[in-house]
Amino acid sequence: MKYLILIVTSSLMLFTLSRKHTKQNDHKYYLSVSNVAYKQRASALQMTSRFFIDDMEDALQDRFGKEVKLDGIKDLKTVNFYLEKYFQSKIEATVDGKELTVNVLGAEFIDDQIVLYIELPVTKMPETIKMKFTALFEVFDDQKNMVHYKINDKRKSMVMTKERPQETLTFS
Repeated sequence: MKYLILIVTSSLMLFTLSRKHTKQNDHKYYLSVSNVAYKQRASALQMTSRFFIDDMEDALQDRFGKEVKLDGIKDLKTVNFYLEKYFQSKIEATVDGKELTVNVLGAEFIDDQIVLYIELPVTKMPETIKMKFTALFEVFDDQKNMVHYKINDKRKSMVMTKERPQETLTFS
């Protein structure tokens, strides 16, 4: 019986050690996933984006020239300024030819990711959306930003890469 307990304990220790000592940027794929929905009541496109915390720290450090630690922060007010400025420079969106303002409403940590809540005010339901989304391109050459849209019960997606940072979708 002691042998079985020792094996289980060792396995748990190895898993814990490997999680704690994972090198920064160790993952193989660099992909952010965002979901965007048109909310008529809010007169806005509401966007939820997910990034690995360590990747976002690298991007903020690269952009602002100072170390920004996100891991373990309970109150994101201290970094909201950096997040807002960063995403205002990394997202360019137009709806039906009109340029949109990017507002970072907030963020939260879920496991090893930071989840951002972004709003893009619009005056009516979009027919054509053009977006340039270059988050983390300065950090990873093979970064991809996937954005899924749900507009008027239609679902469409776009994937932006360093080589093709902008896409257009039509919902009419």
